[in-house]
Amino acid sequence: MNCFLKLIIGSMIYSSIILSTDQITKDKNSFKMKLNQDPHNQAYAFDLAQTFQELKKYNKAIKLYIKSRSIEGEKGWYSEYMIGKCYEYKGDWDTALNYVNSNSKCNFLHFN
Repeated sequence: MNCFLKLIIGSMIYSSIILSTDQITKDKNSFKMKLNQDPHNQAYAFDLAQTFQELKKYNKAIKLYIKSRSIEGEKGWYSEYMIGKCYEYKGDWDTALNYVNSNSKCNFLHFN
C-alpha cells in the first residue's frame, strides 16, 4: 500500500474517532443538563453514567451508576451490574465480582 493511501485511510479513521468523541461530549453535556433539571430521574443518571463509561472516566461513571441505583426505577439492578463492569475495566476484579454477585438478577451475567 502506498504512503498516500495510508495517509487517506489514517485520516478517515481519525475523523471518525473525533466525530464519535464529539458526539459523546454533546451527549454528556445534554445528560448533565437534564439531570440538573430533574435530579431524581433514574434514566438521566444512568445515561450520563454510560456516557462517562464510554469516555473511560470510570470513577465518575461509578458515582452516577450508584445514584441511578438509588433512584426508584427499572434500571437499578442493571446499574449494579454496570458498577461491576466499571471496576472490571479499572482492573479491580474483586470489587467487580462483589457487585455482580451481590445482585441476584446478575447471576446469569458474566464477564468477558
